Amino acid sequence: GHTRPYLRSLLPPLVSDATQYDLRNKQNIQIPICSTNRYKHSFIPYATYHWNNLALADRSLSLPLFRKKMIKTVRPSPSTYLSYGPRYSCALLTRLRLGTHSLNQSLFTRNLVLSPACSCGYPCENISHFFLHCPHHTAANYPFWQPKKTDWICYRL
Repeated sequence: GHTRPYLRSLLPPLVSDATQYDLRNKQNIQIPICSTNRYKHSFIPYATYHWNNLALADRSLSLPLFRKKMIKTVRPSPSTYLSYGPRYSCALLTRLRLGTHSLNQSLFTRNLVLSPACSCGYPCENISHFFLHCPHHTAANYPFWQPKKTDWICYRL
């Protein structure tokens, strides 16, 4: 009832409008036939699919209550294993995971440097080269590869 008429005209009809049978999903909106994966993930098919997966009681909530319930559903609590330790270290690890680090390979894909090559001559300065193979950064990576006194606990697990 809160949808503007021009938006409602874009939506596919209800299942009950397309058949004469009394089906369990008669309150659902028909999901449009999608011939491409790109269209399947566009707004109308995506929103229709998720609207049909809502409980009938949630569909009839007032707008403020509906928003509050959807925010709890869509925004789960953050994972603790991704935010362990100091904030700066977590930010660096996230940049490495997402490929937005300041190594030449990442900078080259974003057109910020002319070449993905490393200063040591290797053709691609990526994460594995930086941590495992680069002779220029061996001294910086040395503490990461040395076993600590507490590492024997991990080997026994």
